[in-house]
Amino acid sequence: GYATEASRAVLDFVFGNLAIERLVARTDRPNVASAGVMRRLGMRDITRDDDPYIVYALDRADYLRLQA
Repeated sequence: GYATEASRAVLDFVFGNLAIERLVARTDRPNVASAGVMRRLGMRDITRDDDPYIVYALDRADYLRLQA
């Protein structure tokens, strides 16, 4: 969908142009659609039990592996 496509463009820009090694994103716990977008992008769930949000992360190495 549009959200996944737009988010993928952000990842491409971040890892292609900036010296960032890890991108972290979060969403409210009830927002399962956004969590689904993060999973489709290859992000890993790093949410802690006490975190009020759902938190996902993607490292540069994982991003590059997914692009191959």
